[in-house]
Amino acid sequence: MKNYHNEKRLSKRIKNNKKIIKNIIISNNLKILLSQLPDEIQKLILKKRLYIMKIDRNNIVINELNYINEDFKKINGKFNNNSTFNGKGILYHNITKELIFSGEFKNGTYFNGQGTIFKNNQEIFNGEIKRGKIFNGTGKLYHENGVLKYIGDFRYGIYDTLEGIEYYENGSKKYSGGFNNGLYSGLDSIEYHENGNTKYIGDFYKGVYNGLISKLYYENGNIKYEGSFRCGLYCGLDCIEYYENGNIKYTGDIHKGKYNGLDSKLYYENGNLKYDGAFEDDMYDDINAIEYYDNGKIKYKGDIYEDQYDGEGILYYKSGVLKYEGNFDKNKFDGLGREYYENGNLKYKGEYFKGLNNGVGIIYDKQQNIKYIGRLFNNCYNIFDYYNNKLISSETKKKFDCKFGCKF
Repeated sequence: MKNYHNEKRLSKRIKNNKKIIKNIIISNNLKILLSQLPDEIQKLILKKRLYIMKIDRNNIVINELNYINEDFKKINGKFNNNSTFNGKGILYHNITKELIFSGEFKNGTYFNGQGTIFKNNQEIFNGEIKRGKIFNGTGKLYHENGVLKYIGDFRYGIYDTLEGIEYYENGSKKYSGGFNNGLYSGLDSIEYHENGNTKYIGDFYKGVYNGLISKLYYENGNIKYEGSFRCGLYCGLDCIEYYENGNIKYTGDIHKGKYNGLDSKLYYENGNLKYDGAFEDDMYDDINAIEYYDNGKIKYKGDIYEDQYDGEGILYYKSGVLKYEGNFDKNKFDGLGREYYENGNLKYKGEYFKGLNNGVGIIYDKQQNIKYIGRLFNNCYNIFDYYNNKLISSETKKKFDCKFGCKF
């Protein structure tokens, strides 16, 4: 013994071991008093509530819930042999009188069978225990505040059952369903919000939503999504997504969490239709698609590529009046087109390039009088100009010093 209780050697081993709380291996099935240990180790035992489990030839094993030392812990119960403590009994702290364990013992340790583990006099586990640890079989686990945390089967100390229930600290249900290796797993499981409302109904796989015919809910109880999940993401045909106020947000196909598919519809939160057409990776992508303003009026009809107007299309003012008809390139007027004032009168007809008047065209004022006819470059006049219905040469136009302003 004296070779293994040198204070310096033991202290050095303690300092070099970062996993102090769970298993400190320091130095044979001999009982020793707490006072026989070095001061530093005594402090650790008292402070961290570490208890001596056993002493073998080379090591003292100190563990949080193990060996009984007469000066530190005490067992009450009926045993076949009081020196070996076999049978049912109660283990408590001899000084603080705190309950530690109630159940079956074997050779001084809580071994196989049913038992209850306590912490701060609060029940934290009730079920089958092996070698002082939560093990296999059905049991109950509790939060530190004494509220039930889990009821179901364990396998090697881990949740593993076809039907188990997990609870929040406030006592409300958190989950009801199967567990596999500690993770939510199984068919027809139910997950709950902390306020008690249902969060999810459907299948789980390795802790994530995975399966057909699933439903996801907001905390207020309104449905958020109905459809299929794959690896935790929305994924399937004919899915429906909702706003928190209960209005539909999207109907159509979803792939890997993104809107993908034909004949899809996207809605504003007020319930009005926002988009009618195909999606690709969450982007508008279709020919003959229709986009709407939040007031229900049509905003755009035509070709859209990667969320941008691209191809032939018609654009409207929010009032519903025609704004532009012609070709688009990446959301800009490009090619031949006609642009209108909000009063419905024609503003310009001709050629565009990157959103500007470029090429041959005619510009009108709001009363439909021709302001300019001829070539334009980046919205500026070029060669000919009409002013008050009179043809003017480019030289004469300079005298007006761009009276209309070079840009429209």
